[in-house]
Amino acid sequence: MTCHMMANAMAEDPKLRHIKVNIFAIDPVPGLFQFAEHRTKIKPNVHDYYAVYARHEASVGFTPVMPNNLDVRGKIAIYAMPGRHATVVGNASETGDGVKNLPTDFTDPGKVVRCLVEKQLTCWGVKLNNTLSLTDEAILQHYDTMLADLPKYLLMRKNVYTVRDYFSTERKVGNESQNKKWSELSMLASPSFNGKNIFINQHHMNLFINYQSRMGLKETDMAKKFPITYQLIAEI
Repeated sequence: MTCHMMANAMAEDPKLRHIKVNIFAIDPVPGLFQFAEHRTKIKPNVHDYYAVYARHEASVGFTPVMPNNLDVRGKIAIYAMPGRHATVVGNASETGDGVKNLPTDFTDPGKVVRCLVEKQLTCWGVKLNNTLSLTDEAILQHYDTMLADLPKYLLMRKNVYTVRDYFSTERKVGNESQNKKWSELSMLASPSFNGKNIFINQHHMNLFINYQSRMGLKETDMAKKFPITYQLIAEI
């Protein structure tokens, strides 16, 4: 959320407005009743805009922002990931919060998001040390595990930071003028085939297709490497 506010402040400063800004936002949540324009809109100084959103957060006051004027930017990529607000930044507990002594099996979203951020920052010229540097195959295996664990991620909605939103079965995404259901936002929708969701998000689908083509793998090879994803494809 802070990156929206800083970019907008720079756009208003005569000495800074000429600087091109690239943003990678991770589940940008402004807070309850905090949907003012300097948080929900971005100005022309922002060129590339990437964002990751957590699918299974159900806390009241944790509605994330999607800027409603993204059509004037450079490169845009919007991805949904399973889990809660903290899950997508690496909290691997089964509840998605900071409670100790709980199983920490849900590392996959955080690792994939970290890899996406690292790769994009590197593309923007940022020098990084100690990167995760996952291969495409490793990322696809993380996505495969996410597919297998989707029922467990759905159960995370029972755990909240504030009080639970019982009026909605899916998370909403908002701006200063409206709150939309997740399913109403095409950029967040999982790729669907014959009404069946196979991939976690568009990045998952594109990577899966490109990896098979680039490596020249047969369907049997893909089925061995990514069994859950391939099983869903075979069921179409």
